[in-house]
Amino acid sequence: LLVALLIRLSWVALVDTQPVSDFRWYYERGVDLATGRGYSMGPDAYWPENLPPAALPSEAEYPADGRPTAYWPVGYPAFLGLLFALFGPSLLAAKLANILLYLGIMFLAYIIAKRLFRSKFVGRMTLLVLVFCPNHIAYSSLLASESLFLFLLLLAVAAVLTPTKPKLWLFVASGVLFGLACLVKPQALLVPAIIFMASLATDIKEGWPWKRVARFAVLYLALGLTILPWIIRNYRVFDDFVLISNNGGINLLVGNNPYATGAYGQHQQMAAMLSDVRGEHDRDVAARALAIDYMVSHPWE
Repeated sequence: LLVALLIRLSWVALVDTQPVSDFRWYYERGVDLATGRGYSMGPDAYWPENLPPAALPSEAEYPADGRPTAYWPVGYPAFLGLLFALFGPSLLAAKLANILLYLGIMFLAYIIAKRLFRSKFVGRMTLLVLVFCPNHIAYSSLLASESLFLFLLLLAVAAVLTPTKPKLWLFVASGVLFGLACLVKPQALLVPAIIFMASLATDIKEGWPWKRVARFAVLYLALGLTILPWIIRNYRVFDDFVLISNNGGINLLVGNNPYATGAYGQHQQMAAMLSDVRGEHDRDVAARALAIDYMVSHPWE
């Protein structure tokens, strides 16, 4: 871990990465949150250049004083906002926070691997690989959501993989952590169910484990209560149910339309499909409907 710290500190010191694309968007929203503007977008806000035109707002939709958004999940911008509120809008502070998160990720990966394989050797080899993995070193200097997501995800998993039977409060804590991870990347919603199904493979021989079912129900209850305030906020803003973000439909349409190439690129034809739709949420809903219709009517493509 000390070697990992020195390598990543050296990388940050020697390679002056600047936030571009999604990373710049996260940085700007973090600054907005730190300065009290809220999670909102104005006409001067930066939008990543690789977004399809169908995702881009018009100036009329985003007035000068900003309009609340939920296009991307709020978790990582909120983390940056808290960081910037404490230390100012500093790229260095964000990169150093990444390094600390990665130290936590590596230690948690060691703990989880050791417990799953019941082997200190496997745990140590897992840690060794992550210490020197080039991609994990380079990512420490990027303002990307993956570092925060991985830390929260692994911490939540570790809470329910204790060597002895975990206490109920650990499932509550794990649910809160999974909820926070969902606010960074909504895919975390599925992970507890995967862990539960995997655990059944070892317990089902002794009869249906009702106690385990109840514990995971508590976990999901804690998860739901954690993301509930954000769901309420989104309902007030968009007058409709928005679980975490407003980009699922757009992303689905990018990969499922007559002009899709497999790349996440600019598709003028895709923009034309949604030319009559206004509003961030309405556009996402319309895009999802178009994508599903295309998938059903053209299953082979």
